[in-house]
Amino acid sequence: MNADQAARLRDWADEYVAGTLGPAEREALERELLTSAEARRFFLSYLELHAGLAWQFRGLECELPVPSDAKPTRASTLRRWRWSLSSAAAVLAVAAALWLWLRGTPPEPATDSEPVFAVVRETLRGRWADGREACVSESVGRGRWSLQSGLVSLAGADGVELLVEGPAIAEWLGAQHIRLTSGTVVVRMPKGKSGFVVELPQMRVTDLGTEFGVSVSPSGDERVQVYGGRVRAEAAASGDAQELKAGSALRCSAKGELAPAAFVEDRFTRRMPRTTPATPGGPLYNRSIIESVAVIHATSEVSVDGRLTEWNRGAFFQSACEPPYAATYFVEGGMMYDAAHLYVAAHVGDPEPMRNASRDDRQFAGGSVIVRLSTDRRLGWPLKGINRQFQPQKPSRELLADSTNQRVTSLILWYDAKSERASLDLQHSFDFQRPAAAPAGWQGAFQKDADGLGYTLEYAIPWRLLDCESDPPRAGDVMGALWTVHWSDAEGRICFGQLIDVTNQNPPASPTVSPASYFLSGPHWGRAVFQSEAVRE
Repeated sequence: MNADQAARLRDWADEYVAGTLGPAEREALERELLTSAEARRFFLSYLELHAGLAWQFRGLECELPVPSDAKPTRASTLRRWRWSLSSAAAVLAVAAALWLWLRGTPPEPATDSEPVFAVVRETLRGRWADGREACVSESVGRGRWSLQSGLVSLAGADGVELLVEGPAIAEWLGAQHIRLTSGTVVVRMPKGKSGFVVELPQMRVTDLGTEFGVSVSPSGDERVQVYGGRVRAEAAASGDAQELKAGSALRCSAKGELAPAAFVEDRFTRRMPRTTPATPGGPLYNRSIIESVAVIHATSEVSVDGRLTEWNRGAFFQSACEPPYAATYFVEGGMMYDAAHLYVAAHVGDPEPMRNASRDDRQFAGGSVIVRLSTDRRLGWPLKGINRQFQPQKPSRELLADSTNQRVTSLILWYDAKSERASLDLQHSFDFQRPAAAPAGWQGAFQKDADGLGYTLEYAIPWRLLDCESDPPRAGDVMGALWTVHWSDAEGRICFGQLIDVTNQNPPASPTVSPASYFLSGPHWGRAVFQSEAVRE
């Protein structure tokens, strides 16, 4: 932790204890504590210092010196405090709550001053973005929250039920009002009740007594689908509105244009599955320690059969989920290249391998490997581009250009259990735009492990599909890259957990992003280093 960050946290801690911390500073503090274990430990130790001093000097007015290595801040060089027994108890209570948080204990129900809008009724491997496991009876109040993986059923006011499928980002605005930034939610109102509102970035959906699903994809595409009753959908920009009945669906583009959509019965998960995960326990996740992946120059023809005969496995990176899952959920990944192709290979530990039953815009959730890569050397490293939800109100031209660069590509690699074939989906830029036509000319193969506890994939992808056929990466290039692995339930529908690696190990302070959202923020991506020759065993 640098001196500026430490000084900032000390200021916030002082103001928090004194009761003078403003709403904007409180929100910034919460963001920093959510995303940095080091910041949480520092903040906790500083609160414990306050508590100890409060007890020792209770009833006295004292001056607390600023540490000699700290830089001047908005606080004076001396902090004056009047400590009491009650202030010691209050600080100890805050410290205890943070101590529990650091160890993953679910939060206590909100106090009377913090209205509760919903409680967790059921959860299936649900995990919040800060790494905590979602717990039954946990309360959810006003403000933004993020579900990284799994399913969570929320019981709200007037009997409303929300089934949230991770990854999703939402915010309670009121007892009958949420804002969905990304992900999917199914809303079910009890008979005779109506009026629940879901705000999407480009559309407002009002319940008229019904069951309906809403979704926001990373590309900004929004959908509403009605299973029972009616809803009113209104475009935020134009004010155009349509009333939808059961069996109908609507989409709203990133530009705010409403259009009819096909009704697909299984587009949304409507009920909590009654299946048991192959591996009991909490959600799956890892702590990234890898910053770069070597992209090896292929010196011979690559036969894409999933057997990796031409690959040097010694050049693969290895990453695994946190114990006790490290031996079961892991990835060994490698990359190669030549003048015509990018090659990707991976061996994935997975007790439910190759079962992906894909749904539109959620092919990743049924089990997948996603490799994100920049092929534009002008962008350098770290990347600067970010998704629109992290951009300031008036982003610079450079930021907009980097964020919309079509040579930043997400390659979603997955096995379609329905067709029993390898599949590839491409998305370009940090707005995740799909190509006008389905990709062609690529090759992919999967092989299931002999013990049924994993799979190997191998792909050859022409540079043409990555918009760089005339100027592909070459030896010496250092490009932004990010690897993500998703695991699913036995039905191949619900994301049970994910592994994220090849990340910037010294990311910038802004934007503040949880690991689950690193794919939206180029500055958090790691590096793909293109080698001049094959790496020896």
